[in-house]
Amino acid sequence: MKEMKKLVAIVGAFLLACSLPISGAAAGKQMFSDVPPSKHFANAVNELAARNIIGGYPDGTFKPGNSITRGQAAAIIAKMIGLDTSYRIEQKFKDVPASYGFNRAIARMAEEGIIGGYPDGSFKPDEPIKRKNMAAILVKAFDLPRDVEVKNPFKGEVGITNDVLVIYKLGITSGTSPTTFSPNASITRGQASKMLVAAEQVVMKNAVTVKAGDLGWDAMTAVIDDQVNPDVFRAVKVKGKNDTLSQVQLFPVKEGTGGIVIWGRTAENEWKYQKYYVHVKKEGSVLRLTLEKTDESLPTLVSLNTKYKPVQNIALAKTDGENISDNVTIEKNEYNFTYIRLEKPGNYIATVRFSNGDEVRYRVTAFEMDDSFLYGTNSVEIGPPVDPLDPVNPEKPLPGQLTTYLPEDLQDDNYRIAHVMLTMMGQKVTHYPADYLITDPIKDGPYGEMREIEFYERQFGKYNEMAKQNILYLKWFTKEDSVVGEMLNRWLEGDFSQVTKDYRTLRAMTDDDYGNCADVCLDDFIKARTKRAEEYFLKTVSGAEAVNRFHVEWGTE
Repeated sequence: MKEMKKLVAIVGAFLLACSLPISGAAAGKQMFSDVPPSKHFANAVNELAARNIIGGYPDGTFKPGNSITRGQAAAIIAKMIGLDTSYRIEQKFKDVPASYGFNRAIARMAEEGIIGGYPDGSFKPDEPIKRKNMAAILVKAFDLPRDVEVKNPFKGEVGITNDVLVIYKLGITSGTSPTTFSPNASITRGQASKMLVAAEQVVMKNAVTVKAGDLGWDAMTAVIDDQVNPDVFRAVKVKGKNDTLSQVQLFPVKEGTGGIVIWGRTAENEWKYQKYYVHVKKEGSVLRLTLEKTDESLPTLVSLNTKYKPVQNIALAKTDGENISDNVTIEKNEYNFTYIRLEKPGNYIATVRFSNGDEVRYRVTAFEMDDSFLYGTNSVEIGPPVDPLDPVNPEKPLPGQLTTYLPEDLQDDNYRIAHVMLTMMGQKVTHYPADYLITDPIKDGPYGEMREIEFYERQFGKYNEMAKQNILYLKWFTKEDSVVGEMLNRWLEGDFSQVTKDYRTLRAMTDDDYGNCADVCLDDFIKARTKRAEEYFLKTVSGAEAVNRFHVEWGTE
């Protein structure tokens, strides 16, 4: 393959200087009576015929539906990649005699390792070539990337090889249908022409390679290529040692600007992310691809769970009261979700008016992402429009997750307050999956192997101010000398030294059956599930002193 690799390296320049690509007019000229312009392979057939790579029949037809033989395929591809067939070499196949018309092409293709024969030493040159075998020849002949990660869209078919997936990923073929490739079917003359030209264009299209080492990384972990104009380019992931992703090859498809985000990690296991704008421009008749590093994020759709109810209008405002629009554009509706676009990061209130006259508010957040071109978003329904909930400063909406609890729900109701306090504990420290909240990564999550606490912070922001505001809000509805009032005072001061007692007290206030269940409801549940998470929460919210008091409670000083 040494000579082959050298030829492939110069094939782009050679073809440009000689006969490829030919002019659009020549490629579009109808060369055969049975290949009208309406056929999807017409341009490819006309181009190859104009370059004398393929020919037709004496009656002026091409017969595009006829099969192409293994010998014909070898001869055509040898001519396309510039193999020298002017001299005779030893033929390795017993059924390809010196008198056979494609003897030299078959011998040279075999010498380069591009084609192979059968175990009995034959080549069967006059047999129709199968689609999967054509894929294997194209990958070798044009030195296409072999170790690629491709999701198989042709599930259930026998004979889907890695070479088939490679040419599918590179856009050389789309299969015989969206879900079938027909690997064992004979390839037609029309299909073969289109695949040959497409494979040749892949080599010519100025592919750009990004390697993990170029970025100072030990490995790449993921490639996000479907967020910004993905039809402008194709990204092919290539594996290296130890079956790890080592590089990405980018191929231009059409003019425009797309985007790609590459994830990776260093030798020290530090996570890294790099965003690129992918610019594709036509220079003469050739598409050129260039990369531009960026840290920008782009406007993003956010979903509102409108529960299948017809939406009449959506108003959007910032949480500080600044009005964005009284009637934002509804981008789409899917199932029970309605989507709107957020142009900038920030905290918003979306007020949805339904066709029946009801109104519901949603708290909406958009935030910058290192590992995505799109803002991260979340939305939470916060109920119908109500008066501001902060009794001290009614002009300022209350931050946090308790805005759905109205004053009339909490007034003089220790049961409801205790229930809310248990909810707070559950959200922060008590319930599943708090036992591995701090140290264990989420496997195959939306951001790779990220610790769950980092995921929560990315989605919802840090907890300290939200927790403090929630506690202050609840205190407005409690008496200082009540059980819950005394507990809230300690929490506000960062004193969680009685956390196990607080948990049991609140459970007893809200659950008549509490205490009648097994031990898992008591100490085992608390100690097994909350220790690390509570300690982290205390350190984040209340500082080192609260952690010290916590250690005293647990006896872990």
